[in-house]
Amino acid sequence: MKQFTIQLLISLLLILVTTACKKDEEEKGNHLNYKGITYNLDQGVLLYYGQWFDNPNSFNFDLTLLSSGIQYNEEEDEYTGKGHGIYFELFSSSETELIPGKYIFDQEESLEPNTFKEAGFVINFDTSTEIGDVEEDIVSGSITIKVDGSTYDFIIDCKDDSGNTLTATFKGTLIFRDMTEGDFKSMGSQ
Repeated sequence: MKQFTIQLLISLLLILVTTACKKDEEEKGNHLNYKGITYNLDQGVLLYYGQWFDNPNSFNFDLTLLSSGIQYNEEEDEYTGKGHGIYFELFSSSETELIPGKYIFDQEESLEPNTFKEAGFVINFDTSTEIGDVEEDIVSGSITIKVDGSTYDFIIDCKDDSGNTLTATFKGTLIFRDMTEGDFKSMGSQ
């Protein structure tokens, strides 16, 4: 009887731990984490700038992931509101999409595919005053990109210029805009 009770308790404990871990993972969702504080990310914008003139094998895409408090106005090509965001200037080997894979910070600014040269993030940033509680450059790290149809999955692991870690995840469709067109052709969600 004692053996049965111990096995039952162990089984119940394993179920409880497994369920709690899954719940924690589900609650995180799309977010950025900085200095132990988690901030929601609700939307993404991908702007395509075309072939990079310094490297004919690289195509420039600017990725911005935002909280719901900041909105992207496609007609004016501007951001308005107050909230959180993270930005990457990425280089892909494809002129039509971000190729899945790991993109690393390019300190040398070689502009090679699967790199990024500029990145930063803001927390509680007010676009009207251009002031936020946190405004930091990213100076090292990586962003891993997975693509399934029109759904992008980003896993971000970077450091700011003070050595603080920033992590983020985002999975969803993006607002896509081709900035190479004279009228800045909107491509809708991608």
